[in-house]
Amino acid sequence: MESYYTFLILIIIISIVELVLYHSTVSNERFQRPPLTGLSASSYSRLRTGSRQSTSGLVPTAEKPVRIVVVQSNRDHYWCSCARRTVEDYVKIHDHYVLDWVIGEDLNVGEDDVKAAKMLKYTLALSYLPKSTLTVIMDCDVFVTNPNISILDIWKRWGTDTTDMIVARDAHLHLGVPINSGLIIVRDGDFVRSLFGDMIDKGRVDGGQFNADTLVDQPRLTVELIDRGQLLATPAYDTELHEHVSVVSQRVMNAFYRVPDGWSSGVHKDAEDSKWREGDWVAHVTGMQVEERVKAADMFGKGCVGIEDKTDGMLLTTDGEKTVGTGGGG
Repeated sequence: MESYYTFLILIIIISIVELVLYHSTVSNERFQRPPLTGLSASSYSRLRTGSRQSTSGLVPTAEKPVRIVVVQSNRDHYWCSCARRTVEDYVKIHDHYVLDWVIGEDLNVGEDDVKAAKMLKYTLALSYLPKSTLTVIMDCDVFVTNPNISILDIWKRWGTDTTDMIVARDAHLHLGVPINSGLIIVRDGDFVRSLFGDMIDKGRVDGGQFNADTLVDQPRLTVELIDRGQLLATPAYDTELHEHVSVVSQRVMNAFYRVPDGWSSGVHKDAEDSKWREGDWVAHVTGMQVEERVKAADMFGKGCVGIEDKTDGMLLTTDGEKTVGTGGGG
């Protein structure tokens, strides 16, 4: 009888130890990875040990580099020219990183046709996927502010063995905009090819869902990811993980910078965690008037000396009429 109680006590002790170790592992994991969304613990385990190429095995080469793709409308906006120099300097210090910066007219985009350029970048990215270890789609008004942070490190830190895309939250997450398409990292595979193909075929989202009345590719990307079960329409956290998509905080790879106390549309509504801080990888100078973008460019673009045309603010409004005074990211 005594041996029975001894055995029972031993079983209880072992169970308690296993429970403590489990919760310790889960707690540590939550600090290291995005909170799980729509996945069971067993599903997440399979993601981490999937059959695809391990994230640690991603090695860019001259034949398959890490490729940054930017499509800018054929207006050579001052802030985009300044941003380009920071990206050019960035790829020079990382082995097998390359930049493909295309002016819209090279892709038969009409003058001032920002909307067409927004969707054509996905067509261009599709052609580059097989030739790249990772492909980065970036808006032309994104400045590299910390060149020591590598794209590969971001992927290894926030991706799993089945991740095909990493995208950041939007500053207006709390207003119903779950992601921002200003900077996306992808790797080649059926998921991304199907996703981009559908985006190109379907074009703009009808109605005002996810700011579709003013934005072009971002609402379409949002809808397609939700339909594929890779994004929550109303997420509660800054991070989110699915089988193919990892959503990260903007501070990781798409922090917004807007001139304080300026006209900046929505700066007063921006989530605090979306705002650029010293040491962040990039600063996205979006949603500002021309003069405010010039100020931001002069601050971040240390190589802007000699770039003219600071006041060219001709853009298309959402109804196709030309206006002066607001800047676009192309």
